[in-house]
Amino acid sequence: MVTPCIRYLGAQKHIPGHLWPFLLIAALTACSTLPKGGVAAPPDEVLQQAVEVALAADDEISAGAITVRVTSGTVELSGLLSSVAEVRRALRRAGTVDGVRAIVNRLRVGGP
Repeated sequence: MVTPCIRYLGAQKHIPGHLWPFLLIAALTACSTLPKGGVAAPPDEVLQQAVEVALAADDEISAGAITVRVTSGTVELSGLLSSVAEVRRALRRAGTVDGVRAIVNRLRVGGP
């Protein structure tokens, strides 16, 4: 048996036209799980892996010397690199990953 409520909502011709926008807004509001920006941020673990892959994909960066930590979309890079250019390149590369909100630079220059 179909309840009167389901039967009423299921039949578009019985709902007055002026109520449809309100029903649509109510449905979209109830179903929305996205943050204010409209784009869901990836979990920190996924973002960390994406940054590590991006760094490893660049042959001019010693990705093995870089430690990546992510907290609420903020990426922290730490480690010892051979030049300032390499640090800049690593920061730029990490910044290209979707979902990165900010980067904390704890990279140092030293060594051969």
